[in-house]
Amino acid sequence: MARRLDTLVNSLRVAGPGGATLGHDGAFAAAWPGRTAAVVALSVFVAAFIGAAALTTLERPTLSALPFTVKPVLRAPEAPVSVSAPAVAAPARGPWQPPQGAVRPFIPQVERWRPMARELLAEAWSEGRLDGKAAILDDDMVLSIIEHESAGNPTVTSWAGAIGLMQVMPFTFAEMHTGSKANEKLINPAAMWDVPSNMRAGIRYLALALQAHEGNRYWAAASYNGGIEAVAVWRAAGLYAVPPVGGYVETANYAQKVTRTYLRHRPEVTLAVPDPMPASHVPGAMDAIRRVSRSW
Repeated sequence: MARRLDTLVNSLRVAGPGGATLGHDGAFAAAWPGRTAAVVALSVFVAAFIGAAALTTLERPTLSALPFTVKPVLRAPEAPVSVSAPAVAAPARGPWQPPQGAVRPFIPQVERWRPMARELLAEAWSEGRLDGKAAILDDDMVLSIIEHESAGNPTVTSWAGAIGLMQVMPFTFAEMHTGSKANEKLINPAAMWDVPSNMRAGIRYLALALQAHEGNRYWAAASYNGGIEAVAVWRAAGLYAVPPVGGYVETANYAQKVTRTYLRHRPEVTLAVPDPMPASHVPGAMDAIRRVSRSW
């Protein structure tokens, strides 16, 4: 055993501070003073691990040649440091503001509803209903509708069944308040006559019409009378105005009157009101509508 250790010790070269390197045979080149102490220490180390195992040759040790398993100690990676941008608070939504400029009053029966119209427009604004193209909806547009729907009388009913100040159909009232026309039978009829509820439904429908028709007040007025869907067909067909056919003769006149009334009270607004469609244009308009309807 001692002879084997001597052989092992003699075959080692202890690396020194002068740049010693490990050769192909695993021996270290160059020695430093105190070599004997280093050799003795190394001998003890080898004896402790190898014991009485027979060593016939000594080559450069490898992990596979060792009589025990060497498991690498892995350091857990440090968690990445997250650098977040400071939170930026969304700008506070300011209150709805009525149009700037002097008010040009409507007839007294209509003008008396302006405060309520402004209050409900502010409510719709706070609910996000007047975002996008609907942001142009103002109290003068609401009052223009009221003037031509009921002349300010909240107790009227139309031949078609429209109710109250803004002449809202029961199924439209249900849709604007519950989200579905199918809930019409679930609505208490008294609610439809309630003036704030009636006006609220009318304002919500006007806002949807402006959204649907890119903020075009003429087409929004036509939608209020003839329906958003019907107007969408006319516009898809390329019509420049409401076709005066069937029940839409009233709609054609209505859209003209409402937009011109609005402009009398808001003369600073730039709004092109199309001329009424003459009878000679109606056949071509109907052909265009049929082509579009077949493709839908």
